[in-house]
Amino acid sequence: MSENTQDLNGKTQNDEDSVNCSVFGENFKLRCTKKDKQKLLKAVSLIEEKSLAMLKENPFLRPLQAAILVALNIESELLDYKESKKSLPNEATKIIDSIREELKDNIDE
Repeated sequence: MSENTQDLNGKTQNDEDSVNCSVFGENFKLRCTKKDKQKLLKAVSLIEEKSLAMLKENPFLRPLQAAILVALNIESELLDYKESKKSLPNEATKIIDSIREELKDNIDE
């Protein structure tokens, strides 16, 4: 792919970067966009930080188990957030409709 050629996702080769990271001694080289590199580094750091905290609270866990539990907790939080975000527009619409009805009733009186 030449510098100006886009892949199927519309990304050019110049948009791509990689991050070398390590979690509990496991080394990874992860590809990402240049714009997402700092977010990815922060995510890796947070996973390791939360995993270390979990290991302190639960010393019987192996590091891999702690990392998996942290990932499951984060995914659960993300799903909760996504579900609440979907319901917000519906709730707002209900409130707006309720206010409209009240205003209409007051105007008609």
